Amino acid sequence: MGNGLVIIDSLETPDIHRVVWNHLHNSPGWELTFFHGTKNGDYVKSKLSDFQVTYMELPFDSFPTPIYNEILTSPGFWQAVPYDKVLMFHPDSEILRGGIDKFMEFDYVGAPWTFQEHGGNGGFSLRSTEVMRDIVARYKWTPEDGNEDCWFCNIMHRDNIGKLAPRPICEEFACESIYKLGTFGYHAIDKYLSKTECEAIRIQYADEKVFLLTYPRSGTNWVRYIIEQIYPKNPYDTNFIHFHEITEDVLQDYHKYKMVFCLRNYREAILRNARIWKPVPEYDTSELTIDVLLEINEDKKQSDPGATICNYMQNLKIFDQWPGYKHLVRYEELITKPNGAITDLAWALHQFPGEFLLHYERHREVSIGSYNNSQGSYTMGESVRFHQDLMPEKDRLQLDIILEAINPYLYEKYLKQYAS
Repeated sequence: MGNGLVIIDSLETPDIHRVVWNHLHNSPGWELTFFHGTKNGDYVKSKLSDFQVTYMELPFDSFPTPIYNEILTSPGFWQAVPYDKVLMFHPDSEILRGGIDKFMEFDYVGAPWTFQEHGGNGGFSLRSTEVMRDIVARYKWTPEDGNEDCWFCNIMHRDNIGKLAPRPICEEFACESIYKLGTFGYHAIDKYLSKTECEAIRIQYADEKVFLLTYPRSGTNWVRYIIEQIYPKNPYDTNFIHFHEITEDVLQDYHKYKMVFCLRNYREAILRNARIWKPVPEYDTSELTIDVLLEINEDKKQSDPGATICNYMQNLKIFDQWPGYKHLVRYEELITKPNGAITDLAWALHQFPGEFLLHYERHREVSIGSYNNSQGSYTMGESVRFHQDLMPEKDRLQLDIILEAINPYLYEKYLKQYAS
């Protein structure tokens, strides 16, 4: 059934869009199920209309603690959860960085408590659905057992059911009532910690370096310009990529880096790059057939290996396997839907895009002017299909086949939408 996010909320939470975006953005490939009450369904659906969400209504107006505990300890609830592994979160939780894979081997991980050594809080917790189902089928919760998270953890610890994360892992996973930096996320810190401590937790990764990964002539200058305007530090130099592999020292400190990858339709990016290598007069691309493109590609292997067809896929592989915090920018959305794409990029860097978007047209003119003056433009205005539309269709289809053959998994996951 795969992995999924689950939120249980009966309130009309004002910033629910930001909360959901944060969790989805930092859990790429994970689905989301929203369990709402009888009164807030329309509200959350309107707020989250731009996300793919499965909605399930619970038969309660609100979820006070006793009802919430009954819900979470009922067999019916866990049968309704459509995932093998689930990250449960409340509106007062946040994912701070990438790296959830480190915790996937455990059947329960939560922020450590002050009152007992084993287990952790359930308001932001990673759980195995099978273990939860097993427990609720074999045991009966009562109010005397305390909150649902304590109940689950105590049973797992006492009866050796599943794999309960040890305290050091819980300390790395999240913080709540115990102040801790370096965690994957947090839950309800405003309830337990001082304002100074909460602020330190929220901005602890603000000094991270940004690594901008792109294929040549894929919108690099525009994305770099945006990041430089909204982020306090410039994108990190690309010198830690050696022969298209991430060096071991950077991989060990992955949590110190944010990776931004600008992905452009390969039919545009590869053809635009080939035109720089072998310019065609007056934008007549009729001679840029697949045979010519492959000939150019062979030449580039010797003089400019970073611009080959294989490198286009290699960059995508680096991004897909990056274990830390990462964000994908699709160039086409950056051009056709700039407000949404720039807002998502800013949020991914924990910045606010308001000032930039207010002066968007001026920023765009400055960026284009700088690009034209230094390199010359092959963009042809705002078109996102100029080069591919001038290449013979049979050759475009052949390029699709070549890219898919290099890495079928990456092609299906990221590129198939361009083959139309």
